[in-house]
Amino acid sequence: MGATVSVRNQTPYTWQYTNQERKSYHTLYRGNTGSYEEHKLIHRYIYLTCNDHSRLRFSYEFNTHKGSPTFTLIETFDRSEIELRCSTERGVHRLPNYAKIEDDRRQQEQERRRQEEERRRQQQELERRRQEEQKRREQEELRRQERLERERRIQAQIDQENEDCRQKLSNAKERLKQKQSFKGQERHQQRSHVLHQLVEDDAAAIERDEPGDVEEMFKELLSKYGIDEHETITHDNIEDRMKRLQNELLMQYCKEKRLSIWFPSTFVQAIGYEDLSLTDKFSLLEAVVQITVESNLESARGERTEIEYDMKNYFLLNLLEHLYATNPTLARYLLLNMIDMISKLSVPCKDILSQMVFNNMWTPVEIMLFIQSVSDMDQNKIKAILHTAQTYRLDCLTALSALDKADPAKHLEEHGRDEPKDADTILDEMRELNYPENILLVLEDVLKYMERELPKYASVDLSEQDIEDGKQKIKSLDFDNPNMDTLKEVLIGMSIAVQDCTTITGPNGKKIEGYFPRLTQLASLLMLLLTRYGTETDKGSLLEIGTGEGKSCILAMFATIQAICGVKVDIVTSSPVLAIRDQEEWEKLYTKFGVTSSVVPPKGPVENYEQLVEGAYSKQIVFGTVGTFAADILKQEFERRSTRGSRDFELVIVDEVDYMTLDNGVQVTFLSHEASGMRHVEQVLANIWAMTSACRPIELLETGEIQWTTKIQHFHKVAFSAVSHSVPNFSAYDILLPGLQMNFFSKDDIEQLKLAEEQSHKEGQSQEIQDIQWKAIETFMGKIGIAEQYDLLHILELATGIQIECYSLTNNKARLHDTGKTDDNKVKILLLENGRACQILSEREVIDATVSQIKSKLIYLDKSVADLLRNYTAGFC
Repeated sequence: MGATVSVRNQTPYTWQYTNQERKSYHTLYRGNTGSYEEHKLIHRYIYLTCNDHSRLRFSYEFNTHKGSPTFTLIETFDRSEIELRCSTERGVHRLPNYAKIEDDRRQQEQERRRQEEERRRQQQELERRRQEEQKRREQEELRRQERLERERRIQAQIDQENEDCRQKLSNAKERLKQKQSFKGQERHQQRSHVLHQLVEDDAAAIERDEPGDVEEMFKELLSKYGIDEHETITHDNIEDRMKRLQNELLMQYCKEKRLSIWFPSTFVQAIGYEDLSLTDKFSLLEAVVQITVESNLESARGERTEIEYDMKNYFLLNLLEHLYATNPTLARYLLLNMIDMISKLSVPCKDILSQMVFNNMWTPVEIMLFIQSVSDMDQNKIKAILHTAQTYRLDCLTALSALDKADPAKHLEEHGRDEPKDADTILDEMRELNYPENILLVLEDVLKYMERELPKYASVDLSEQDIEDGKQKIKSLDFDNPNMDTLKEVLIGMSIAVQDCTTITGPNGKKIEGYFPRLTQLASLLMLLLTRYGTETDKGSLLEIGTGEGKSCILAMFATIQAICGVKVDIVTSSPVLAIRDQEEWEKLYTKFGVTSSVVPPKGPVENYEQLVEGAYSKQIVFGTVGTFAADILKQEFERRSTRGSRDFELVIVDEVDYMTLDNGVQVTFLSHEASGMRHVEQVLANIWAMTSACRPIELLETGEIQWTTKIQHFHKVAFSAVSHSVPNFSAYDILLPGLQMNFFSKDDIEQLKLAEEQSHKEGQSQEIQDIQWKAIETFMGKIGIAEQYDLLHILELATGIQIECYSLTNNKARLHDTGKTDDNKVKILLLENGRACQILSEREVIDATVSQIKSKLIYLDKSVADLLRNYTAGFC
């Protein structure tokens, strides 16, 4: 009897096996078992070969007298080796798992290729995005250049029209004098009496008993906190009683918290207590009482242990928080005054912080935290950070996280330029701001539809029929309860029209595709359209549109829809240039829908001004400034002119409402009349203009500060003008003398320069001689470059002791050559090529120099002559 040899394959590979005669091979698949009969001999062999890898070969010697063997092929636990085990023998044969190694290598190669492909795809995607971004920026730059060119052209037109008007008004002076009559004066007096009466009536209407009201509130405050006043002071002035109580509470607080006894007086002085109204003083007292009596300062301190303020600053912080909740205006006022107590922020930084508090961007706590974090930072850097945070409406934590960056402002700017917001992001932000839920449901439906469907219309153009259909749909909309499907179709059509109207042709004839309104713009448009949705009253709408979010596009779409509905639209802008620019920029959109538009005041001859104004107000959409609208209304109401015709006040859109209500909140408009006595100051004004018009603004490269350059002159004259007031017996040519030893020029060159300059001032010379003299001067000055000027000024500085800072032009900015000058009265000179230079002055220095020059030319009459003239003329002396 022989023995039965069994072979089990527990590897994932296919094997071939045979006996030592090797007459035939048997295939053994993964997980299978095979067998064959073998003779009983001491020395027998079995051979195994892997089909998946030729290097995997086993040969095993065994003894069949020990019984029927079972061979098992199995991988080690980590699959690094393959073992061949025999049930009757002890030895285990091992080979490296070449198949696994080969598989790993193949997988690694595939992974490498996949990663390379992914990197290549990512690089292609990045390149595609880079090209798209570059194309977008190029298009934006072209649009910006076109807008700037349009604004420059408009400004030039306005300046020319103003000049023409001034000339014509000057010629009409005498005619206007003759037209004045007693009847006109009487009518003027009657109007003045009516206006004065109106002012008096309004003043009487708003008059109230402030001391009495404050005293009642003061009594309630004392009762609420159980504070007793001494009988001897109950009859004192209410203001003194409040101040006495406030001082006592502050002194008690300082004693308990171990603060300086000078803190109350310092605090009162810092916040400008004496300038506060009686009501504001009571609000301040109420906050002080809450902080000191309720003893909640310690709990507040526990909540903010990360802000390492001392007790004084904790008190100020809590005071601001209490006031911010009850009297935000007073809190903002006190915050800016308190900043001076704990920091040395520059005025521009404080102005930006004031605006951020006013717009509820940052809370007082966040502002205090920011101030402490930037206490050692350069003021210009702080200003750049605040300006960027304000522009992109970044929160305080984002601004603080950027402080450790090399360029925080640039980092914040990149952070602010995110991808356009999607519908969900917009809706989430609006929910956080507590927008009405009924409005949000409409916006959610419409914005998600626009987000999904609008890209499909990228290559669609509106036909005449499409425009007519769109106008009919707009007219059919009831914005109190609009049909959602119709509203969506209207927005789709308006978006396609915007894309068509913003398509422009560049300077090289290349077509620049227009853009669809972003979802944020459409959301703003819907908020304007649906002001009455879900309500019974129409209170108007006030929207805050961030920088760069396309405010003019929103207003253009809104005005177009309203005009199609038959509403007369007045759009108030902050300047005439912006009015003309916006009207011209979106006139194509208005015209596409058959809507007429105009700007007031209109362009045209002054003789036909009344007809032109009436024609402008007959249009459906009228652009203008608040001053222009006010003047036209006054003309119609008081002078009974037909300026606005039959135009009613139906819809007013105010662009930059903060400018109209805050920056230019007190808008005074006079009906023009001749101002007697102005002729006396014409020469003074002419001299002021002659001196200041030669100055030009320039930015200092190192600080970003704006300074002013004087008239460009030859180098030695500028240097002489800058130091002559401090150095007696000194001439402009003395500045050039050190150049002889430096071989900049020869002595004969200086003599020729003197001669040429002396001859150039003589009168009666021919043009040919003047050209020769001027050429000689220019030849000399061509030898004095920037480096030579710098050396000569350095010698002048050593000789006179006057510190001179030298600047040169770099990218149209003034770059400082040397630093370390500490004298506040140092002279700044901008060095230019071909021996030219100019002095750099601050705005205050320009004003002071102009005033000083004007004063030196004024001649004051003595008292006796002045008294004599005063009896005969109303002119000034």
